[in-house]
Amino acid sequence: MPLASLKLVCFRGWGSASLNLGPGLTLFIGDNAQGKTNLLRGVEVLGLGAAPGAEAAVGDLVRWGSDAGSIEGRLGVEEGVTPLRLLVGLGGRGFKLSVNGKTAARPRWIGLCPVLFVGPEDRDQVTGPPSARRALLDELLEQCEPRYLAALREFRRALRQRNRALADPESGDGEIEIWEEPLAQAGGILLAQRVRALESLGPRAAAWHRELAGGGADRALGLAYRGSVTAPAAAGPEGWSDALAEALVSGRLRDRAAGTTLTGPHRDEIEISLGGRPLKGSGSSGEIWTAVLALALASAESLGERLGRLPVLLLDDVLAALDRTRRDRLLGIAASLPQVLLTATSAPAAPADAAPARSHAMASWVVRDHTLEPRPVDGGGQDAWRNDADPRELLARC
Repeated sequence: MPLASLKLVCFRGWGSASLNLGPGLTLFIGDNAQGKTNLLRGVEVLGLGAAPGAEAAVGDLVRWGSDAGSIEGRLGVEEGVTPLRLLVGLGGRGFKLSVNGKTAARPRWIGLCPVLFVGPEDRDQVTGPPSARRALLDELLEQCEPRYLAALREFRRALRQRNRALADPESGDGEIEIWEEPLAQAGGILLAQRVRALESLGPRAAAWHRELAGGGADRALGLAYRGSVTAPAAAGPEGWSDALAEALVSGRLRDRAAGTTLTGPHRDEIEISLGGRPLKGSGSSGEIWTAVLALALASAESLGERLGRLPVLLLDDVLAALDRTRRDRLLGIAASLPQVLLTATSAPAAPADAAPARSHAMASWVVRDHTLEPRPVDGGGQDAWRNDADPRELLARC
């Protein structure tokens, strides 16, 4: 069920914009600071039903000088599919979500229009702090595991309360201990699902990395979960909860001295390596970006498997970081996916060996000062990429 249309009203720099979207690859071309990124961010907020990583950051999304804004999307254009109209109201104290005119809670909303955003700041997934890599897993699991979303909210609530008690020298053990059970229960769900998700993502990311960059086993991309808590192999949520509860009790004196909780899923690391060598601190720009894109494609594939449909893939200015070979491979993959929105400062040229019979022409727009103009497309030359089938039959499975 692709995103068939998008309408932005007073969203960041956009006063008003409305466009129809088709399947396949849609290109948005324009200079910097013209509104391309915010257009894709609008689609991301529509899919997540919230600002990524900050559910309360509504004020940052509404256009300067406006009291409120909105993002509206229409899903479903296939025969026999009931269209859905999604509306995100921005303003006041939070997000107001409605489906076909009826108010919807975020747990019901998540997964209706799955999205995956990749932009320049996502370099932090490799080079940044552990929180950037945890956020990658959180955003993936929030969209396909309703229990994870609820557990993440409960964990953050209990963690705030326990940390507040730890930081207060007047608090007694009871005021700290009371938050450990909900922290362990919610944390066990997070840990079990994160570990399971990473076990699935690892081989997928390695396979996508080979498609983008080539290379053998000595250049394989690897993912590993480095937790602050250990549990028996193949432990479920209960096993992880028990392990976390024990760690919280045994670490209480240390946590009190530090004034914060030092053990739990909020402290864990996801290690990303290439050929067994950690990429953080040693990877080249091309290696880092290839890893970021491989992770994004693996996450999209995982979402597609869990939800029965692939997400809208949002690629913001990612081509500039790639050499010609990797850029052409990425565009070929993008042309094979159900829906990809991609921004660039200039239209990428088609590969020299592009065969018109196998080419895929996409819609193309010029973005200038937060306005949209259709851009003519040459279906057999520029703006055309090979649309070969994915050898791992991704689309057939999803």
